[in-house]
Amino acid sequence: MTLIWQPSSGQSRFQGATGREVTHTGRPAHGPHQVHLTEDLGAALTDSATPFSVHTETRQALVHLSGARSQFLAMAERQHRRPIVISDGLSALSEPMRQALVAYRGGWAVRGSDGTLRNGLTGRRMEHETEALNLAPVDSVDDMAVNHLRPTPATHTLLQVNLTLRRRGLEARRVGQTAHLLLQAVLDAGPVACGLTEPVLGCPTPKELAYFAGTRQAHRTGVILVGPAQAPAALTIMHSSGPGYSDENLTGLIALAPLGDPSLPDKLARLSSAMTELSYVGEVLFGLFQTQSGTPALATPPSLQHAPTPVAMVLAVGTMKGTRLDGDRAARVFGAQPLGGHGGWLFPLDRTGPATGLALAKTFVTRDRRCPGRF
Repeated sequence: MTLIWQPSSGQSRFQGATGREVTHTGRPAHGPHQVHLTEDLGAALTDSATPFSVHTETRQALVHLSGARSQFLAMAERQHRRPIVISDGLSALSEPMRQALVAYRGGWAVRGSDGTLRNGLTGRRMEHETEALNLAPVDSVDDMAVNHLRPTPATHTLLQVNLTLRRRGLEARRVGQTAHLLLQAVLDAGPVACGLTEPVLGCPTPKELAYFAGTRQAHRTGVILVGPAQAPAALTIMHSSGPGYSDENLTGLIALAPLGDPSLPDKLARLSSAMTELSYVGEVLFGLFQTQSGTPALATPPSLQHAPTPVAMVLAVGTMKGTRLDGDRAARVFGAQPLGGHGGWLFPLDRTGPATGLALAKTFVTRDRRCPGRF
């Protein structure tokens, strides 16, 4: 436990031999000497630090976003330092923990069984733990750690979700409907628990979700939603609002089916109806869905991951206009489907092939209105 001494007058800080941060002050001019002790919860997990980073070590098989780790990440941000999780090669990050670590510009250092160090997120070979803050992709085979090239066996097809929905007016106060409709449409099951940290307990009622998303909380990384055991899901809702509108960004993983399950194409086809239903709830600003091989634990191991395959993308009407991609051309060339409601188009990338997907990407890179892309 770390205690911070916070007096009410002029003060100075020093760190004792025990690693406790203490604030010292002289006796005030009037009145008795007053000392206030407050517990720094985030420092409880601190094992080492540098002037620009702070480190926590663990040997848990699943490194999850506990309340203490949430405090640790928030403490690193307050101190303008970047957090690093240090583990061995047997640990894996839960999806909410991975998202939170990346959001706080943190890193993951993994000590291999052969004594080498590697970046758990990129596989880069390292000499020191602080090199985990380099999240750039590895561009040379000589920089890749050998142990990272041993992927864990995959058993299920996972769906990567990145979806942003905008609501206007009074409907902006409704939270969580995005995740609920998506899970119901794809898996015939809604979320079973919600919370700010893991483990997540309790049923996510609309009132609870509205409270979590609408209340300012000191160390919130987002609202975590968990799916049922028969349909594992780990999703995070980030909520932001402005004058007359609110945005809800949904990211995470859904375990669709075991590898080779014949129900997988049907579940992916349901994305179209799910996005259509959401378009009547609000404006879908952007959506990207990709499949990836993994396990129903929905955790990220410190090893090479299977490359994701894009299966669908949703674009708002405003984005379409910005790239001079009209609906007729989108439907003719890319097989896009209009959503209705507040508008938007769904692009089924899994059926149009990589060449068409590359052409679609080029239309968003080429912003010159005088020379629209040709397909």
